[in-house]
Amino acid sequence: MLTHDALTRDVSQRINRIQAMMAEKDLGAIIIVGGGAPGGLGALRYITNVHLWGGAAYGVLGSEDPDPWLLVWSSYQGVWSRNETTTQKDRVISPGDIVGETTNLARNYAEKSRRIGMVNMNKLLSVGEHAKFMAALNGYEVVEVTDAYNTIRQIKTPFELEALQQNGAILDGCLD
Repeated sequence: MLTHDALTRDVSQRINRIQAMMAEKDLGAIIIVGGGAPGGLGALRYITNVHLWGGAAYGVLGSEDPDPWLLVWSSYQGVWSRNETTTQKDRVISPGDIVGETTNLARNYAEKSRRIGMVNMNKLLSVGEHAKFMAALNGYEVVEVTDAYNTIRQIKTPFELEALQQNGAILDGCLD
């Protein structure tokens, strides 16, 4: 059944698979780059269920912490996101310096390994944002892991398959 509780359990299983990939690559943290535009939502939504409608957003996941952080550019987007996300409400924040807070969280998780993965780093970051991230992560090895992350996302969970079937039935009914 497609309930929020079922989605929360499903997201927990997704996070476990992402963290297994992180362990293989010796990553202390990953930063997921997202945004409220076509092509910018899926990776971040996969582990938070966030519905972004504009602006930059970042997720931070520690290799052993089952609860991701969601950082959004707008306090109003933060309020909106807390109502729908599977992430703990107190981990949805809209800091004044979103890049600074994102990198602080990631560095705290990666103190031992000194390795931080980034999803969509080369796809969604502007040149200026990329430079801010690289400066803030100086001394850490930053690893692009978009392909590994997306490989995990391609294998659909039973929850996702049920959602696809229900959406297909709705579309079929509308077309009829």
